Amino acid sequence: MTEYLLLESGGDNRAYGIEARCDGTVVRYEAVTDDKNAMERLASLCNEEKLSLCHLEDVLEDYLTDFCI
Repeated sequence: MTEYLLLESGGDNRAYGIEARCDGTVVRYEAVTDDKNAMERLASLCNEEKLSLCHLEDVLEDYLTDFCI
């Protein structure tokens, strides 16, 4: 089972990313956006839909280009 978590980084300038964990494998994408709510919704959606780890990069690309949550 894959679990997606919100990542927070930065000092005064907060940036948010996503971390995925699956069977001992951890994939992290840091500082994707400064919109915490959008990244929380994206992580939640990935968990709800049980997104396979191999699709995370495509989902992030869609998010960054034209996908709206």
